[in-house]
Amino acid sequence: MTVVSVNAISSSCTVGNRQGEREYVTTYRVVTDSGLDGPVTSRDAPGIPQIGSTYTFGGDFDTGAYASSYTSSLQSEDESYRVWQVDVNYTTAGSRRCDTDFENNPLLRKPVITLDGIRYEGLTEVDKDDNPITNTAGTVRPLPRDYTRQILRITKFQPSIDTAQLREFTDSLNDSDFFGLTSEMWKMSFPRIEELYQNCTAYYRVSYEFETRGETEWTDLPIDKGPDEIVEFLGEFAKVKATDDYGQPVGEVLLNGINGKRLDEVALGLGTTVPQYVPDVIRIYPTKDWTQLNIPQDWGET
Repeated sequence: MTVVSVNAISSSCTVGNRQGEREYVTTYRVVTDSGLDGPVTSRDAPGIPQIGSTYTFGGDFDTGAYASSYTSSLQSEDESYRVWQVDVNYTTAGSRRCDTDFENNPLLRKPVITLDGIRYEGLTEVDKDDNPITNTAGTVRPLPRDYTRQILRITKFQPSIDTAQLREFTDSLNDSDFFGLTSEMWKMSFPRIEELYQNCTAYYRVSYEFETRGETEWTDLPIDKGPDEIVEFLGEFAKVKATDDYGQPVGEVLLNGINGKRLDEVALGLGTTVPQYVPDVIRIYPTKDWTQLNIPQDWGET
């Protein structure tokens, strides 16, 4: 199945309504060499303009008109050839082809940014001053707490998408300031992706979503819970029942202090002062440079 020849035969123009909208029809003669060839073969023949193409015929042209549809009809055939008439319809009406007008070219539109919040219930083991919530026996007893997570969405139109990069960035944290918050305060979800078409050309609407953890970073502090501890004796390690500084077994909660000193008096509710312990944070989520996503990093950016 081969296209033997493609020839432009004629073109006509119609000017309609008060807006001066123009319509053109350019007719092509297409010859194929097989009885199995159909209208799709003639329509896709080399030399037939693609949908969205600007109108041209010989030295004539109209940059405001674009190819909007085809008509292909069989004119004659014999054992060796089929002759087709392909009409390409152009118009200046309706949605225009991609140009520099952002109203008609979605790829030139500014990103849409929204920020809202989601409330949820959880438990907290510390009060507003980060002091452990304990009962009279010094045992930590979590209390219910309402939390609010900020949800930031950035929606933009893109000519292409890199799903491998998006998967790599999913569940990552910001490595620098992002929309008013410092690093590791935002976590990214996999975006919503929609494939759209304009004049038979594909583009994508991508909705990026980010959320906070409330008022804290997406990191955790290691708090040892349980009555056991690991001790070393002559190069050997063993798990034993933990005791306070008086040799008494601790309860179900054990907090480690500076250089491993147990915060035993506080845990036992004896009311004595203990050294403040600031452990290294545990990082579960990787940080990424979100500028690589080509999205705004703060309000006012485009």
